[in-house]
Amino acid sequence: MPGIVGYIDFENKVGKDLLSLMMSAITHHDNYVMETYEKSPLWIGRSDLPLFNPESQPCLKDDLVVFFEGNITNKDELAKSDILSQENNIEIFIRLFHKYGVNLVNKVKGHFTAFVWDTKKESLVIINDRFGRHPLYYARTKNQLFFGSELKAFLPCKFIEKEINDQAIVDFMKFHFLIGDETFFKNIFLLPYASILEYQRDALSVNQYWDITFSAHRSNRSTTEYVNELHILTEQALKRAVDATNRKIGVMLSGGLDSRNIAVHVPKGQNEVHTFTFGQKEFKDVKAARETADRLGFKHHFIPVMSRFLADLSETTISLLDGMTWIYTAEDVYALSHVVKEKIDLLLEGSSGNLVFGSYPPGSLVRRALFILPLINRSKIAELYRSIPKNELAVKVCGDLCETLAPEELPLEELLSKDYYGKVERLLGKSLNEVVTKGCKSHRTPCELLDYVYFTVVVRRWNITAQLSFRWQVETVDPFLDYDLVDFMCKIPSELRLRRLLVRKELEMHHPEIRHIPITGNLASDIIRTVIQRSHITRILPQIKHEDNIRSTYLREEKEFIERILLDEKTLTRGIFNPETIRKVVRDHMSNKRDYTDTIGTLVSIELWFRLFID
Repeated sequence: MPGIVGYIDFENKVGKDLLSLMMSAITHHDNYVMETYEKSPLWIGRSDLPLFNPESQPCLKDDLVVFFEGNITNKDELAKSDILSQENNIEIFIRLFHKYGVNLVNKVKGHFTAFVWDTKKESLVIINDRFGRHPLYYARTKNQLFFGSELKAFLPCKFIEKEINDQAIVDFMKFHFLIGDETFFKNIFLLPYASILEYQRDALSVNQYWDITFSAHRSNRSTTEYVNELHILTEQALKRAVDATNRKIGVMLSGGLDSRNIAVHVPKGQNEVHTFTFGQKEFKDVKAARETADRLGFKHHFIPVMSRFLADLSETTISLLDGMTWIYTAEDVYALSHVVKEKIDLLLEGSSGNLVFGSYPPGSLVRRALFILPLINRSKIAELYRSIPKNELAVKVCGDLCETLAPEELPLEELLSKDYYGKVERLLGKSLNEVVTKGCKSHRTPCELLDYVYFTVVVRRWNITAQLSFRWQVETVDPFLDYDLVDFMCKIPSELRLRRLLVRKELEMHHPEIRHIPITGNLASDIIRTVIQRSHITRILPQIKHEDNIRSTYLREEKEFIERILLDEKTLTRGIFNPETIRKVVRDHMSNKRDYTDTIGTLVSIELWFRLFID
């Protein structure tokens, strides 16, 4: 992805050629701004989209060398409190750094990663935003520190051992994404969200300056008062995200709640607003999106997704995103070409909204279905918000998360080879348990702890990663990851978070012009999808292509591609997968005997990663 790469080498063993190779690894388009600073012991460069930071970098001020990516979104607020003129991002950051040091994190809001090199002290400080929206990886050796916005940037470096991280393999097989700060390499880590990294000679420290806390506050405020405050904060979040007028704005619009919430709050006065929806014309999701765009007066673009997108774009997707997400994200990469064609300045994508505004009940299909029944609903909600002892809380939440995040089509014991499973069995659930244990320190009820894990794991390692599938060509922002909006949503009464009740009421009260348009992607839809998968209805009526199950159909239509990857001798003899199980999974899915959509997607993703990054 666009970003910043570099290294500190106090022993001058690396040389300057590596910087050029690292820069090339993260440069995917000819519209990137490319600039470097090369003065031993620091070699650093940026290859970035210019929308938010068109000015030349680095900025040299006194003894400081500063690179900055992202955007400070509370410039107006800072101008009032710190008497700042209308300066650009990097100038504002330097002025605040001089005044507050690393404590500027309590002043600045936005999405960013900043690099401050002190030439006199020969020390580096790296600071990222609360949510880690510009991922940065780092690796340390003796007297050397390497960093980069993509994992690929580390491949040319012979000083870093590229040892496979079994924990990451297990987590990806189980959850389809990684957990915590892990990468597929044991010695390369993702910088934690809300962190300050400091490096000087052989001393490295990483400290987290903030963490999210869900703590429902009881008050005498009415639901209407909460709705009105949400309306103000959502409009502010969209204004901050857009950050200027007369820009050509794109919105990834589905029939769901979150993208509609973005569309209705796009600030007035933009040059043009375009909406983009991909799928198949007969889908209710597609129809609802078009009706929403028409009602709001936006120029709408329908993108028909053809089955060949997996065969054509899976390898590109795994390469671009360093294997941190699975091949189905190729849908986004496919849609991106249509966004680029319209010359969009800024793309708004709000997949985090599902968890910012609340989440659906956890657990199995049966447990989730109970929340629909009025007589049972109240007692089930009370159970979710009842404080329980820490040891019981951790066990309960881990069980709920495994049911919700990783419903198994096949157990890992069957998918992995006997030898490899024996090696990694002790790692099963370890990463998730660590996150849950951390969350238990500040949360006492199952639902609040679940929200914490969803936000710090799913939003960070799934939603933010998937959004990068757009950002390699078009500047992309998730407006819902706004500091003030997230703070507000963490403290509203619990019942207003469940199933995103408050945001639904805000749309009803403040945007009646679209109230009649059905919202897709709800609890009932999830249950229908699960019923289809478990009842094997497509086996009886193979002509049915339910839109919640379309990936399963795509896999069958791309049988040749799937078999070419999974049944290849290289895959079957890699030593990780169970060859007999792989053959059975492919055979049963392609014959419509069973639905192994998630399993196949995961297996293909990992195998492609090995071929691109290891073989």
